[in-house]
Amino acid sequence: MARRARERLGMISTVPLAMVIPIMAGLGQSCSAARVEPEVELPDVMMNEAVVPYRPADAALQGKAETYCAESGMKRDEVDFFLGYLPLAVFEALCEGIVGDAEIDSVLGELFVSGYFGGVWLRDVLGANEPSGGGGAGGSLALVSPILDSSRAGIVAAGAADSGELIERAGSEIEFLLSLYGYNLGYLEYVSAHPPPGSAEPAPFECASFLGCDYAVVQFGPLKRYAAHRPKLEAPPNAVWQEAEERVRRAESVSRETGRSVWEGILGANSMAAEHYPTLLDLSRTYLAIAEAAVWASLVGWADRDAMAAGCGLRMSAGLTAWSGSYFAGLASSLPKGTFPRLTCP
Repeated sequence: MARRARERLGMISTVPLAMVIPIMAGLGQSCSAARVEPEVELPDVMMNEAVVPYRPADAALQGKAETYCAESGMKRDEVDFFLGYLPLAVFEALCEGIVGDAEIDSVLGELFVSGYFGGVWLRDVLGANEPSGGGGAGGSLALVSPILDSSRAGIVAAGAADSGELIERAGSEIEFLLSLYGYNLGYLEYVSAHPPPGSAEPAPFECASFLGCDYAVVQFGPLKRYAAHRPKLEAPPNAVWQEAEERVRRAESVSRETGRSVWEGILGANSMAAEHYPTLLDLSRTYLAIAEAAVWASLVGWADRDAMAAGCGLRMSAGLTAWSGSYFAGLASSLPKGTFPRLTCP
């Protein structure tokens, strides 16, 4: 299972597992108050032939923007929308199994927008891979199309599988998901403990256990539902949950420390402005909450032979592959600094 997880991680990135880092934030500007309806504008890179088949449907994205602008209160920030609200909405729909076949491409396109431009933003914030000016997407998008195709196939396959297949396949995803989650947990713990000079004191980030973190203001239904099974991991009621506990323990021993040590090196070699730090933490918690929900759904699906949970975990795993793979492409992009989708609220 560990070998399969390593192969899966290699598929979504041209860099080692140690470079798996969270889906981060993008540069944005405040929404104006002069519009009657929200306006969404995607950068020209969305017309690249590699991603055109997965361009988000205008009506779907507009609908999410309208809901966000109506419910977000004073925040109304395009960074928060594209990197926080949008993926939370997509992953909840994937978990619930309410994404129809005709909507899959658009949903994956929304995850591409979130991941890719999150990578561009983090590149800018850290001064890594500084674009030489006037650049385009370059070869980075060539990596994205097969990743999105693979994610699409995974979602379709989950919809066609019978209960037994769902449960077994969910079990095979556990190491992959634990690797993503554990790395990003180690990363977030390190970053939370090392704010840049001049930044405000961050809200505490505390974890009672490896799979037991407090995400503060992040509200995500699938996490609440499936993490309620935590007592079974803490005191396994049978041999299957005992094996689940052992699989989690093995993953924690490697992935969590890797995240911490890699980000110690990254932040030691790059500087981050204090103004970006709160956004970095907020959206990192969003990513981690989604990843933890996918882990729990897969664990519950496999250990309790719960086909509904297994399907949730599989679809979320496919979505995480698309989201994370798009992020890597954004991180490697040569797009001009500050390239980001726009949202204008009324």
